[in-house]
Amino acid sequence: MIRCGLDADGLWTLSRGLARARPAYYRHLQEADQPRSDDFDGRGNLSDAALARFCHFFLDRCLEQISFMADLIAPFNLVDRIENYLRFSRVDLEPKMREHLQRLLKALCLEGEIARGAVPQILGLKGTAARVVIRRALDEGLASSPSEKGPLRIAFPHQVLDAWFPQLVTDLPVQE
Repeated sequence: MIRCGLDADGLWTLSRGLARARPAYYRHLQEADQPRSDDFDGRGNLSDAALARFCHFFLDRCLEQISFMADLIAPFNLVDRIENYLRFSRVDLEPKMREHLQRLLKALCLEGEIARGAVPQILGLKGTAARVVIRRALDEGLASSPSEKGPLRIAFPHQVLDAWFPQLVTDLPVQE
């Protein structure tokens, strides 16, 4: 799955899904190692039908974990949460800077990665003014870049996690 690009950079984990269904996981794994039941159960020594049931179980766990994380992160509402964060939590910023950061972060959210040269057009600003917005996003930790002239990506600094992902981090009671 990693080689196919389905690991989502650690955004979801299969381990959680398998741990939550440990008895079924071991049962399916053991069944997949059983000899074939008859001439219609594959061509090798092991049961194709049991392997197919294991694969179905495994893929169900993957989909379950992807769905679980998608519900927690709610990616289709992320742009709205970012805009609300800038509008209501960052009243210390000048209104124009807030507006430009909203546009930049929305573009980063939707595109994933943006060349620095594209930022002036996205923001409707000249080169120097766009670089000020880029510098502010980088300084605030709202954007990141692999190098001084590299492309921009959205970043998730700790100070925005509660606002951007309110269901992801919850305070649980500490037992002493």
